[in-house]
Amino acid sequence: MESIEQLGTEERVYNLEIHGEHVFRVAFSGVLVHNSSGAQAPVKTVYKNSLEYVGDTHVYRIRGPEGTHKIGESAQGVRVRDGASIRGEQQARRLTRETGDFYESEIRKTFPDKQSARDYETRLIERFRKMFGEDTLPGNKTNR
Repeated sequence: MESIEQLGTEERVYNLEIHGEHVFRVAFSGVLVHNSSGAQAPVKTVYKNSLEYVGDTHVYRIRGPEGTHKIGESAQGVRVRDGASIRGEQQARRLTRETGDFYESEIRKTFPDKQSARDYETRLIERFRKMFGEDTLPGNKTNR
């Protein structure tokens, strides 16, 4: 800091967090302010199950002998060998083990973030139940 001057008036002050250029012009006064070496704000961890998560998230469906059993969304990713939903296939294998019937998953659509995928999943469940009845999709307890 080179100098401090008291102006005799109150001025509103803003704390800016900017990525990139850290030199700012203040109003029309021609004053430049440089933001450097300040304390870093703690980084908030966003988990993949959070609606704030940004990253590939897909919506899948699980089919069984009676038709579509469940519609779900996951950010766990896909299997390398065949691109199947890791989460969807885990659930399909569990259902196959528990019932003795064959279940499989299919990815319907992939989104860049959790919120978009969740919105699509909810609309798809609602549309499916509107077309086929409220008692369909036994693997979905609610519409989300």
